[in-house]
Amino acid sequence: MFCATGITLLSMLTAALLCNRRLQRNLLRAQQNEARLLGLLEASPYLAAITAIHDKSEWLHYLNPAGRRMLGIASDENLQTLDLSRFYPESHKTHFQTVVLPALQDTGLWEGENVYRTADGQAVNVSQTVTVYPANLDCADLFFTIARDITRQRQEETLLKRLRYHVNNTLIATIEWDDQFRICSWSAVAQRLFGWTEAEVLGKQPDDLTMVYDGDKAAVDVLIERLVSQSDLHNESFNCNYTRSGSVINCLWHNSVLLDADGSMISIFSFIMDETERVQAQQALERQQAELSLANARLTELATTDGLTGLYNHRTFQERLVAEVLRRQRSGLPLSLLMLDVDLFKAYNDRYSHPAGDRVLALVAESLRQNARATDTVARYGGEEFAVILPETDAESAMEAAERMRIAVAETRWQSRPVTISIGISCVETGYVPAVTLVEQADQALYQSKARGRNRVTRYVPPEH
Repeated sequence: MFCATGITLLSMLTAALLCNRRLQRNLLRAQQNEARLLGLLEASPYLAAITAIHDKSEWLHYLNPAGRRMLGIASDENLQTLDLSRFYPESHKTHFQTVVLPALQDTGLWEGENVYRTADGQAVNVSQTVTVYPANLDCADLFFTIARDITRQRQEETLLKRLRYHVNNTLIATIEWDDQFRICSWSAVAQRLFGWTEAEVLGKQPDDLTMVYDGDKAAVDVLIERLVSQSDLHNESFNCNYTRSGSVINCLWHNSVLLDADGSMISIFSFIMDETERVQAQQALERQQAELSLANARLTELATTDGLTGLYNHRTFQERLVAEVLRRQRSGLPLSLLMLDVDLFKAYNDRYSHPAGDRVLALVAESLRQNARATDTVARYGGEEFAVILPETDAESAMEAAERMRIAVAETRWQSRPVTISIGISCVETGYVPAVTLVEQADQALYQSKARGRNRVTRYVPPEH
């Protein structure tokens, strides 16, 4: 009996010891878990708070370092003596009673946004999660809160809303793109300009809408890539765009990347000005200027050339000759002048008609032009007379040029009868000879060619004294 009883007591004592050891191990694990949890809360970037409630009064039982920084509470300040109403706006109590408590009673968890006040009275927007312990709210005495500061995010969202409001109410078309260059905002002016409604374009890229003119697509793709990669924070382009109806408009694009305080992209804004009317007006002006230039050129041609032969007229010949005389005086190089006359031209006109005579003059003019140099001046002097200015040409070379022209006319196949020309040459190689004197000398030589039988070349030789 004793032995049996002893064994029973020993077994009970052993069981009690084993149970105590299990309790100790469980307690140790709980303490270790609590220490790990506390370490996580202490290192968390978010506010973590445990609020104790007793007899409808509440105080902070725990607040991690991130929470103290957020609310501006010193690390050595006693949490239990803080007046928590300092950290809530006046609407907090109503919000807690009507929004937070019903959610906690229903699920034991509430998530949403709230507003705190810092120790110096600044408002802080937070994204907040609240749970209760124990889970039964009727007997709960602890609230556990995790809160993330979203003040800057809300400020940026407010700024963006204001920006979008002003953008949508400006007279300039505006488009907002996300970081994949998809449309996320489309102003009313953009709708009027391009024709698509906002519902039709949201989430789409330019290629989806065929907005970009084919000839500009490569350059536009480069601009888009530089904006999305933030190689450019601002750029602009002038290009053509298609509208919804397929018409082409000219647009000036100003593009800017909107960044947050951390330098991350919020969105890309494009401001588009319709330049179609200006471009059309510019093109019309350019056409008018081109037409005016052609008209001026035509007037200049009419003022300087002979209408029948297309050669320089008498006035232009006189201007060119004076200029060449002055240039010869500066350079010291020789200058020669040919005066030419169509032989027996009056008789040709009388026999074959004036239109036939005009055709002869035109053909003679063309022959002279073909046998002259680019630097020579070939002109119709008047009637059936022509003149050729030969810069940098001495008497011998002038004789060769004149003979070449005479032969070319004589060998032309004429329709009615042979046509020939007589030529007189004047030349100045040294000293100064006025233009009028050169003409008189060449004319005298021409008279001698006619007197000697026509169809020949004569050089002026000054009389011997």
